[in-house]
Amino acid sequence: MQSKRRLVWHAVVPVVLAAGYFLFAQQPSPDAVTPVVRITTRLVVLDVIATSKDGKPVTDLKAEDFTLEESGKKQKIVIFGLEQPAPPSARPSLPPNVYSNRPEFNMPTGAATVLLIDALNTPFADQARARLELIRYAATQVKPGQQTAVYALGNRLYKLQDFTSDPQVLKTALEKFQPVTLPEHGPIGSTNPVGSGAIMTGVSGTRATGSYQTVAMALNIIQQFQAEQATPMLENRIGATLAAMTLIARELDGKPGRKNLVWVTAGFPVSLDPVTNEVTFVPMGRDSRGGEPLPKEQTYEAFNQQVRQETSEGVRRTAALLSDAQISIYPVDARGLIGAAGVADASSTGLNSVGLLKIGSDFGQTVSSAGSSLLDSQASMIEIAGETGGRVFKNRNDIDHSVATAGGDGGTYYTLGYHPGRKKLDNQFHKFSVSVKRPDVQLRYRRGYFAVEPGKSSAKEKDAELMGALYSSNLQATMVFFDAQIVPPAPAAKAQLPVRFLVRPESITTEEDKGGVKLDLDFVVAAFAADGKLAAREGKTVATTIDAAQYAQVKQRGLLLPIEIALSPGEYQLRLAVRDNRTGYLGTLTAHVSLPKP
Repeated sequence: MQSKRRLVWHAVVPVVLAAGYFLFAQQPSPDAVTPVVRITTRLVVLDVIATSKDGKPVTDLKAEDFTLEESGKKQKIVIFGLEQPAPPSARPSLPPNVYSNRPEFNMPTGAATVLLIDALNTPFADQARARLELIRYAATQVKPGQQTAVYALGNRLYKLQDFTSDPQVLKTALEKFQPVTLPEHGPIGSTNPVGSGAIMTGVSGTRATGSYQTVAMALNIIQQFQAEQATPMLENRIGATLAAMTLIARELDGKPGRKNLVWVTAGFPVSLDPVTNEVTFVPMGRDSRGGEPLPKEQTYEAFNQQVRQETSEGVRRTAALLSDAQISIYPVDARGLIGAAGVADASSTGLNSVGLLKIGSDFGQTVSSAGSSLLDSQASMIEIAGETGGRVFKNRNDIDHSVATAGGDGGTYYTLGYHPGRKKLDNQFHKFSVSVKRPDVQLRYRRGYFAVEPGKSSAKEKDAELMGALYSSNLQATMVFFDAQIVPPAPAAKAQLPVRFLVRPESITTEEDKGGVKLDLDFVVAAFAADGKLAAREGKTVATTIDAAQYAQVKQRGLLLPIEIALSPGEYQLRLAVRDNRTGYLGTLTAHVSLPKP
């Protein structure tokens, strides 16, 4: 990344005062923008779905009807409101050559549903079946006015369709998805390929020759090799899935209210539950005929548990982002109705990993392992849904109906907010409980939140996140709001393209400093040519302290910063980013420019 240039604040202030208001005067005033509630305010906001026994929304509850407790201590509800579906309204327009990442210009009003098709954690055959079910859902079950966006997860996240209420557009987007086979679809997470105490048999059923200890040692070596090969795949699955969830959280963060993430998947190898995620691995008991444990014996599960524990911090941060963005996850099991623990199907050869027929305790362990694997994957889905206030759909063959039900859930809900008593964020998971006076009312809400201090990641991690955001051309982060004016200059052999950022003050954080208020923001412009290659990149940093009078004007009109980037004639996709360095929060947007030849 190019070296960043520190700016003198007084060189920027006249631009803010002279040009900031005039440039964006045609846009809605900052007062019309919904403020972004940051965790630094020590305010916890949650949405609560209240239904009667027949599943219908209850809409006549008052704040005094609710009791909210954190860790057994009653909390004062300082924010309360009833949210109900509102008819969609037209998005406001922007002036010529002005772009914005603010949700009011890019996202629908009212309820929003994101449909995530998970090819990374789902076998090929289940992907194919789910695709057909989803196409049928778009053709027959999309409700009028329902706004849905479609994403697909492979080794990275792809946006197939932005928010739309047109069933035909949605159907076309789902038809674009094609099932894929990835290395990660191998037998990750299974237990020993061969039971440690099983009698070894050939395909014909005859007993294998050789001492048990010799065969067991050989199998253990094979098993260790397989586990070592599987571990990078498991790490990739966890890392790519968490990265996708992070990108979705960043994109939806700026939109106020509850968002439904309908996740069509065959399971995720790690849970968002902070307790489950840190369970210490206990080796499976050995058969008495196996003798003492072999030296340095490992299993798939031992490797997998190690990876789970190593990724627990990433899980915390991802769960915190999902929580702050008010995203509820609705896992839909892409495997549908599963019978015989997943082992009695045409794809099963009946052989173990060394080509021997599974019989007796070997086959019994395989059945037990498959059943445990299924229960574990579905338990992870249940936990994820419960932690975020969603619902899980499993062991049913109507994926299309499940998606429709999940997408339409939670349109009516209550918003509750409170200030937790602690003065500092402790990086721990804190559970809360909500109850209501009426005994016949059922409540559904997320179970707690991670008190994660923003900005705790390293500079290297923040830079990696920033570069990842710049290269995600069809994804837009909304954790920092900003507008940008880009007016192409006169034709020239090498033009200086001016880009003017206007950052909305309600979406950035400040810190009290001697003599005023401290700001620390990065601004980046990256230009990508038609072939997708990076053509040029420029960046600046504002890290300074301003006095109270200057800050009052910034709060009123925003922070304006100009950057110029040198480009040759051609077609470019510009990726603009603003990062709040105190928190690591990002805002990005994409603009297309054409520079004609002289």
